[in-house]
Amino acid sequence: EQLPDLAAAGKIPDPEMLLIAQVNPVFQSANQQEWRDWLSRIPLVVQFATLLDDTSPYADIVLPLPTYLEQWDLTLAPHNLPFSQLGLQQPIVPPLPGARPLGDVLLRLGKEAGIDLFPGSNGKSYGEYVQGRMKQIFASGQGTPYFEAVSLEFLEDLRKRGWQVYSYPAFADFWRLLREKGGWWDPGEYPAVDWKKKKKFHFPTVPRLTTLLAETTIPRSQEGGEKGARTPNRWMEEGIRRPDGPDSFLLVPFTTLMNMTGDGASQPLLQEMFGLHSRLYWKTWAEMHPERAARLGLEEGDLIRVVSGKGAMRLPVRVVPTVLPEILSVPFGQGHAESGRNGKMIGANPIAVLEHRADPLSGHTSWHSTLVRVEKIKR
Repeated sequence: EQLPDLAAAGKIPDPEMLLIAQVNPVFQSANQQEWRDWLSRIPLVVQFATLLDDTSPYADIVLPLPTYLEQWDLTLAPHNLPFSQLGLQQPIVPPLPGARPLGDVLLRLGKEAGIDLFPGSNGKSYGEYVQGRMKQIFASGQGTPYFEAVSLEFLEDLRKRGWQVYSYPAFADFWRLLREKGGWWDPGEYPAVDWKKKKKFHFPTVPRLTTLLAETTIPRSQEGGEKGARTPNRWMEEGIRRPDGPDSFLLVPFTTLMNMTGDGASQPLLQEMFGLHSRLYWKTWAEMHPERAARLGLEEGDLIRVVSGKGAMRLPVRVVPTVLPEILSVPFGQGHAESGRNGKMIGANPIAVLEHRADPLSGHTSWHSTLVRVEKIKR
């Protein structure tokens, strides 16, 4: 997300070639115009995608990828999981002609560039690469394919005795069990963790949070603070924005399980389910607290115009008590300029009207710091 900003600031040069795989920055990023401008300057942009999306018009070449149901892959564990884990993704159906897994493409590029991406990779497929990685894990003797829940004490007792939950005399047995269970893990690491130190599992934001809380600032005079007094809340003082009028709200986009990344907009079935809880289908809506709706003379289903410094959206309003009075919640996932015949030009994308403000802890774009103004649209 920060690449166009870094290039504009001269901190990184524009590349001669850019590969984009399974991501849609022109739709998913708050700095969408910066992405369009940057992609337009790069001589060769190659996109790998299963479907055409908002980034595709800015690519010189679009290469089709198989879906996750058509290829081998390994899925990594969340960074805060306190033990090692790998998920094994297996093809359920053969891919359509012409689609090649991204791993196969990278292995082929490595071969032509004289780079051995893994021992003996010359001429092998990505599926063989996945199997080779699991052979390395098998040879290490660590962990096991997934198994049913047991106590940590039992695992620790097995580890002390040099035993494992499953036994497999050869890799073929290990591989068969791995495919049956769907992944590998090593929960035996868990009892060995020193939870007093917890250094291994700190969230990346914790050091930054500690630094911010240690910084001091002078409170505002209207708060009655003594001149020269100091407080460790500078990040709250400068980072939190509050609505300042009857028509002012803090815009908070949210994701739904049906369309968390926006890719599901191309599927009619998911479009039917996208607004299932709101009974609003094939569209984007805004959720507002009843008190604020009454003050603005709004009723369920009324059309409103949501305006920020970046743009505007035209949405129907849902009046619900589950949102805070100062918040206007809008689901993310619709509003594509390109997403096939079923998802194109349907609804609105709340990310497109977000101000490009960085979260002080993570450095990522903040989804919760854009103030908007709401106007009722008269029918």
